[in-house]
Amino acid sequence: MAKGSAKSSSSKMYIVAAIFYAFAMLSSVILFQSVFHPQTKNSAKSQTSTNSIYTIREELLSINRDVLMIITGLGDPVAIVKDVENSFKNIDNAMETYEGIDYHSEKEFERYETAKADVANLRAKINEYRYEIATLNVSEAKEVYTQEIQVYQQSALEM
Repeated sequence: MAKGSAKSSSSKMYIVAAIFYAFAMLSSVILFQSVFHPQTKNSAKSQTSTNSIYTIREELLSINRDVLMIITGLGDPVAIVKDVENSFKNIDNAMETYEGIDYHSEKEFERYETAKADVANLRAKINEYRYEIATLNVSEAKEVYTQEIQVYQQSALEM
């Protein structure tokens, strides 16, 4: 009987070890999911935020290039103005996306709000001069660009 009792005790030990191992594995999986899942969401929010900022910056650079093309007389001013309007629409869409994300630090959002105001000022200045700038002589157009437009464009790019 001692042999049977030893086998029974030994098999019980293996069962207890297997249960402990299963519990450890299950708790590890649960812990991994509880850490990994929120990180995945944060990563997706961060990527969307970064893509929105990238789009805004690229469209601002496109607007700058288009304004310089108007000043230098390259291309059709009416077509270029349409391109600028499309760039502002893309900026508006990217800003909506950015504002829809609740993943920003306070400092980051303050910088965004400042840049948003600069984009609005840039839009107002471009709308004010959009057709007139093509009729100015080169030195006047450069002056309008450097004193009225470039200031807001550069400030908005510091987003």
